[in-house]
Amino acid sequence: MYFADSKTKTIRKFPFETVTGSIGHKQVFAQTVPTESPDGSIIDSEGCLWNAHWGGGRVVRYSPQGDVLAELALPVTQPTCLCFGGPDLDLLFVTTAKENLDDAALAQQPEAGHVFVYRTPFKGLPESRYRLA
Repeated sequence: MYFADSKTKTIRKFPFETVTGSIGHKQVFAQTVPTESPDGSIIDSEGCLWNAHWGGGRVVRYSPQGDVLAELALPVTQPTCLCFGGPDLDLLFVTTAKENLDDAALAQQPEAGHVFVYRTPFKGLPESRYRLA
């Protein structure tokens, strides 16, 4: 289980026991540079974590050990959340924000606040379905 702690610029990893629901001791998985905050994340079919780097204008793909494997540069500075979709789960959807951007910043990044879609060589995982009892 992962937690993107934007305030401390840290992504933490926790062991999670699916049968009992118990959570183990936290570990540092990755840290962002001081000008970027980790935000929304998703896991792909290879067990890699993708994270939106708020303030950095990029999405980073991390190995299960926390190594940077790939980066996707965006035309905006504030990516927020990610998900895989499409019939083959190879489309990466990236939501972004324009919160607190002044007029000059908005002029430089007029697409801030839009959703971007990228075809990737990677695949996501199908979402779990739950039924309310």
